[in-house]
Amino acid sequence: MTNGITGEPPTPPPLALPTNFAWILLGSGGYAVSQWAVLIFLARLGTPQMVGEFALGLAVATPIVLLCKLSLRAVIATDASDEYPFGTYLGLRLITTLAALAMICVVIITVGYRLEVAMLMLVIGLAKGFEGVSELTYGLLQRHERMSHVGISLLGRGLLSLALATTALWATGNVVVMAAGMAAGWLVWLFAYDLGKARMFAPTRPVFPRRELWSLTRLALPLGVVALLLSLAGNIPRYFIERSYGEAELGIFAALAYLMVVGTTAIGAMGQSAGPRLARLFVSGALPAFSSLLRRLVLAAAGLGLTGVLVAFVLGRQIIEAVYGPLYADRHELLMWLMVVAMVGYVASILGYAMTAQRRLKEQVWLFAGVVLAQMVSCAILVPLGGSEGAARSLLIATLLQLVGAALICRAALRRAAKPSALESVSSASARIS
Repeated sequence: MTNGITGEPPTPPPLALPTNFAWILLGSGGYAVSQWAVLIFLARLGTPQMVGEFALGLAVATPIVLLCKLSLRAVIATDASDEYPFGTYLGLRLITTLAALAMICVVIITVGYRLEVAMLMLVIGLAKGFEGVSELTYGLLQRHERMSHVGISLLGRGLLSLALATTALWATGNVVVMAAGMAAGWLVWLFAYDLGKARMFAPTRPVFPRRELWSLTRLALPLGVVALLLSLAGNIPRYFIERSYGEAELGIFAALAYLMVVGTTAIGAMGQSAGPRLARLFVSGALPAFSSLLRRLVLAAAGLGLTGVLVAFVLGRQIIEAVYGPLYADRHELLMWLMVVAMVGYVASILGYAMTAQRRLKEQVWLFAGVVLAQMVSCAILVPLGGSEGAARSLLIATLLQLVGAALICRAALRRAAKPSALESVSSASARIS
């Protein structure tokens, strides 16, 4: 059956919000578990130093890649007016991926990392580039509320990369080869599944119209800077730990910090599923419905975080020893601090999705610049005094600042939108969209 106007097959209808949430939770959960399994295999088959090298590679490559990604997934997912074609998003993503690899090379040369660590950073950067193209297709599917395809992709991509990465690690005992296996899995899945699903909604040939690329870059750049700042805020403690205590201590910190991802996966599923709907409610002027949905998301995030704190308090030592082994078991106090950080961070993340839905992009730049500054100052004071526990306390300070700032920005945006002139502007925008 074809569309009577265009002659093309009609796009699949959107799924219900609970269905979308269930699919993205399943996929994100499976993907997070698979990546966690890679870390567990590395901790079990290798040494804390190898875990630290892998964590350092991620800590250096990830902020650069996130800056160059420009958070295009969030932009395309909330592009309620279909302002830019998917091919333009894809063309910009390819350009920025090459820019990210070049920037990683500059950092490696400037800092003078060891050859193995430098190679690891480049391989991770390449893997993140493949992942970035997949995430762009997720943004398109997310905008059409077809999270079932995203969930299946995340699950399949995670399992394939797990199989290839752990096989490479078991066969060679080399963390660089392990990362290469992970990158290969992401590349194969991109062409085998993701691009095909994206073609259901838009052509997947990249295009490079200069004017649209520049306009899209200017729109998305604030979010790219926010992603960089947010990643830096999370990784700055790792830089301080590695410089002050070495890669082995960083490996222990990174291994325990990954336990925070269990909840982060659920929060991401909630935010990604609700983000397009929040954007439509805000653009259409349905502010009470927007506030009600946001309130429910915040309460769910807070409840999830509190559950994590209680589990860490009661079973923290047993969980650490069961997962990573006795070498890590005496660091349960560090886990407690990290779970408190996670609880605050979950709520702050939900408010971050709300700010993006409200198109409060430039405000986020200033917010996260302050968060990074607070993180750097607190790490400089607390890490030398308290080691990894001091790093966790500095994370808590920065995350609390993020939470308060995000809440103030969201409230100000709602008040501005509630003014009569703003409502008229929003209603006209809604009419243009429909």
